[in-house]
This record gives sequence, structure tokens and C-alpha cells, in this order.
Amino acid sequence: MESALRHPIILLTLPVFAAAIVAVACSGSSSSDSEDVTGEEDAGSSVIPPGSEPSSSSPPPGPAGSGLATGLPCDVQGILENRCIACHSTDNPPPLLDYDDLKAPSKKDPNKTMAQAALAEMMAKTMPPTPAVPPEDDEIATFAEWLDAGAPRNPSACTDPPPDGGAPGDGGATDGGAPITVKCTSGKTWDLGNAGSPLMNPGQACNACHQQQGGPNLRIAGTVYPSLHEPNNCVGSAPPPQLTVVITDSRNRTFNLPVNAAGNFSTRNGEQPRPPFKAVVRNGQQTRAMVGSVTSGDCNSCHTVNGANGAPGRIMAP
Repeated sequence: MESALRHPIILLTLPVFAAAIVAVACSGSSSSDSEDVTGEEDAGSSVIPPGSEPSSSSPPPGPAGSGLATGLPCDVQGILENRCIACHSTDNPPPLLDYDDLKAPSKKDPNKTMAQAALAEMMAKTMPPTPAVPPEDDEIATFAEWLDAGAPRNPSACTDPPPDGGAPGDGGATDGGAPITVKCTSGKTWDLGNAGSPLMNPGQACNACHQQQGGPNLRIAGTVYPSLHEPNNCVGSAPPPQLTVVITDSRNRTFNLPVNAAGNFSTRNGEQPRPPFKAVVRNGQQTRAMVGSVTSGDCNSCHTVNGANGAPGRIMAP
């Protein structure tokens, strides 16, 4: 496999392949244009009518990041998925994966719930710990609003399982049961590690990495590829033609995220889409739509080389 991307400038001079494939990276802030369209209904609001235990007809329970019912409001669940579960997914540190986890007594102060302790840490800017970037004001306000309302349980799932089943009729992609073949279509890889470039680490889980390594806060980020099963750090799809990932949030606002010369896309500072989200990859009049909706903006955490949590594999260009 040919190695490329030893410097971001090299990427801009690579030959254009027949499929217009170049490199993708999973980090940094790409420039994007956003257009707000105010909707009447806020499906992600954390202030929901207090709910009791989910009924037998409720969606099956599951942890944050699974696409199942966590018992949490969608926007609170989104904060946990983007800010917390990269570390808080096992017994040490304590899990923050669902409603029961957040209502459990705090390990440090049994007089507080884990949710109350988490809010105090967020307000003090001590969680997530350095080198992670502290929570932003709107994230803290959302979490506090839910607690002030009595921390009501949400009996519904925030996503439409499977989160991205890849049904071709809905614009997705699927192997159809065929054997999986992993290939780097571009034949080019990123080999500069965490170089602090928006072209870095294509295919890797951007948000989780940034929380652990101290990169910028990315609300939504991922990588677009020309095929379903491409390895990490393989260069993905890039212009020409220009690809755009269009995000629609729970308030019916749209955010247009250009796919950069490495195939990566991300929200920029100040953009605050509210979960759950829907996504469409657009190439002019051609589109590929995600099946269902998700609360996590860490796209590559599900769109892995083989797919996870219902995703069939990589995000594919139309």
C-alpha cells in the first residue's frame, strides 16, 4: 500500500483518481456553513413529562451508544455519548450509560446521585478531566435543566433501531450477506499520527479520541469513504466532486458540513446541533441517507471497518 499524507500540503497535490478518492481525517475543525430552520417541536428537549418505568411495549433497554432506550432524554444522552462514555463505560470509572447509572449513588458522595455529582464536576470544569476540553455552557445548561425538572425518565428510545441498517431503498448500503473484504480503495494512508490537522486519522472515532487526547470539541465528526469496509487511516472520498454531509437536528435545523480533502467532516466552533440527528451525504443531486436517527455525533464509533451498533460499515459517498 502506498503511503501518503506525510504533510497536509501533499494531499492537495495528489492525482485525482477515477472515483475522485483522496484522504480523510477524523480530527480538527473543518469549515462549514450552517442554516437554521426553526421547527415547532423539539424532540430532544430534556424537560419531558415525568415518566415511570417503561411499559412492556417500550423499546428494549440498552446503554448509551447502542441505539436502544437508555431512559435518558435525547440531549442528555447525546452529552454522555460525546463527553463521557469514552471513559465511563465500565466499572472503573463508574459507568454513565443509562438512567439507572445516573440515578445511582455517587461513589465519592453517597448523598448525591451520579447525575448530581457529574453536574458539579462539569460546572467546576474538572470533568471531563484534562487534557479534554471542558463542557460548553449549553451542555452544562441542558444537564442542569434535566436535574432541575426532577430528572424524569424518558420511556422512549431516542433513535430508530437499527440506527443505520443500510437498507438500499432508504439510500443506505449493505453487503447483502456477502463476505466482507477490507480494502483501502485509495491506496493511501495517513501516517502522521495526532498531528493536529483536520486531515488526520481518517476512519477513527474522532470525538472519543479528542476527549481522551485533548483535541477540539467536535459535536459531530466522521469520515466518508467510497466503499463499505475501509481500514482506519485509509484516505477516503474527497473533492472533486464536492461532498457535503447534511445534518438535521431535533429542532429541524440543518447544518452543512463539507467533506474536506481528506474525506473528513465536522461541525465548527459555535455549531450546536441538538440530538437526535439525521444525516444525508450529498453530491450534487445524488444523495445517500442514513437510516433512522442517532444521538451520538461520533460517527466513526459506529461506522467502523465492519460496522457496529447497527451500522453496516463505513459512511459511503453516493
